[in-house]
Amino acid sequence: TLSGRSAREVALRLRRAALAALTPLAPHGGFGAEGDNGWRRAADLIDAARGIDPGPWTSPSLYAVALVRGGRRKAAVALLDDAVRGDPADHRVTHSLAVALLNSCTHTEGSRWERCVAAWAALLHDAAFWAHVLASASRRYGVTVEPSLVPVLRAGLREVLERHLPDDAGTRVALGPLLQREADAAKLLAAVGGFP
Repeated sequence: TLSGRSAREVALRLRRAALAALTPLAPHGGFGAEGDNGWRRAADLIDAARGIDPGPWTSPSLYAVALVRGGRRKAAVALLDDAVRGDPADHRVTHSLAVALLNSCTHTEGSRWERCVAAWAALLHDAAFWAHVLASASRRYGVTVEPSLVPVLRAGLREVLERHLPDDAGTRVALGPLLQREADAAKLLAAVGGFP
């Protein structure tokens, strides 16, 4: 029974139930009809938990993936957006938000494109993000990936992002110049030590 429980505790139980709904899906990724039902159930539980206790939660990226797979992309973006506002220095959550926005924006959603550009620009000059990228690549390939590659990787990421930006997204500032401005601001922020 949940009577007499705090909202935070009820939300925690709902999140645990969501993760339990995903556990049987782990061996094969949850593809197929049974998996779709599991993802939808998990997304419903997570969405209900957010309605009771919006957070902040630990592991917001995990819950966002469940929301996306369960058909609730907007709820996932909202969860990640709140998490980034709560901890703007957490590159993992910023990266999750950037990916979610890049894969959910339509050509006419100017404000979402602006948020997408801001998230990616923040990552371009985030030392912790690039340290994570290098460490992950080193583990994956079994060789040391030198930090001297970061400028090349950064330029490549920026180029890929620029190719995905629509020419006219209905924003006040064209997305190309906006990316330049946001990247310059992120570079300056990084130069003074990043977020406090």
